Amino acid sequence: MSNDVIKTINEGDVLFVKGEAINQLYLIRSGEIGLFWEKEKHLVPYKRVSAKEFIGEEELFSHKAWPWTAIVLSGEVQYVPFTKKEVQAALKECPDWVSSLLKVLCERFADTADIIQEHNIIDEYSDQLFEIDEKHENFYKRKVLKKKKKKGA
Repeated sequence: MSNDVIKTINEGDVLFVKGEAINQLYLIRSGEIGLFWEKEKHLVPYKRVSAKEFIGEEELFSHKAWPWTAIVLSGEVQYVPFTKKEVQAALKECPDWVSSLLKVLCERFADTADIIQEHNIIDEYSDQLFEIDEKHENFYKRKVLKKKKKKGA
């Protein structure tokens, strides 16, 4: 793959916003990104993504838009983006059943995320949960608005 390029973003930077087309899978190398639902003009924390985790695997085979917004929580985040085409090319090197299995699993994860959002289900013991105060929420909302204006959303 051509994509061993490590990119860096900083606290408050927005990786993507809800509604943008999903065209990449992200491997987080270091730092923490928060995924947020956008509900009634609020950013509602969904989960925290840390080093060695991916963002976008659930939606990899879909033609959906991002269901949440991704924001750097603190410090610096290093990540490697992979386009859908790069992932699909790598999967072509695997037996067909591996690609089929991955597709089914990703679709199931995406369906589960939809149910979690729809029914506001939260696992209070999850280590991925986090909270933000009003000051940080307002800071993040300004960054999200700026990103949306830049993208023309």
